[in-house]
Amino acid sequence: MKKATHYIALLLLFAFVAIASPCNAQEETAATDYDKEIIGGINFNTNAGLVGGIMGRYSIRQHSTLFKILSAEIVNVKHPNETRYQNQSTGNIFIAGKQNYFFVTRLQAGIEKVLFRKASEDGVQVDLLMAGGLSFGLLKPYFIQYNNGSTVTIEAYDPKIHDFNRIEGSAGILTGIEKSKLKPGLNFKTGMSFEFGTFSNGVSGLEAGVGVEIFNETIIILNPLANATSYNKKAFTWLYANIYFGMRR
Repeated sequence: MKKATHYIALLLLFAFVAIASPCNAQEETAATDYDKEIIGGINFNTNAGLVGGIMGRYSIRQHSTLFKILSAEIVNVKHPNETRYQNQSTGNIFIAGKQNYFFVTRLQAGIEKVLFRKASEDGVQVDLLMAGGLSFGLLKPYFIQYNNGSTVTIEAYDPKIHDFNRIEGSAGILTGIEKSKLKPGLNFKTGMSFEFGTFSNGVSGLEAGVGVEIFNETIIILNPLANATSYNKKAFTWLYANIYFGMRR
């Protein structure tokens, strides 16, 4: 978690330096020279590990420098107290106390306002974004390889019955996916986009901001027996950064 936070801070610092440095970006009052934009990229956020997930966005110009956007994100939400352990006999990794994986798909609609246009061949374009919509959380049980004395079995982790010293590793991220439960919610985010592309029809850049999300019930990621009660919650907030690439016309 700390690594993800530090990485996002470095990305934000890079964006600030790029904006503050001399360039041909200037405040734009005329209409943009493109009508549509499609991008995709990698998400980093403070509720995940180093890489949070993937994202995509479609923008279509409404008038002047205002765009309507449709976006989607797929992220892995982790508990802040997750600790990885390695079984000394097998060398396999597992997370003590983890009860569920939590994967979230966010479908969002919103607006994108161009604040500063870049020059035709260099500079930085700066946009303000606001979007919100539906969240669909997939709560999947965490399965482990458990040594019950005579054989090693694949079981959903339960700290009430599983001895920590007999856990030989995790069973894989897809194991037991058919036992997943859908958790609906709502989300909202706001951020700034810094586009560094050098070609008029190509897009590359960084988007950074904050988000909030609420579900219809408390999401159990780490079992409460692992001192996780105060962190298992129904509302989440995060800082995020997206590195993206795409095209416009």
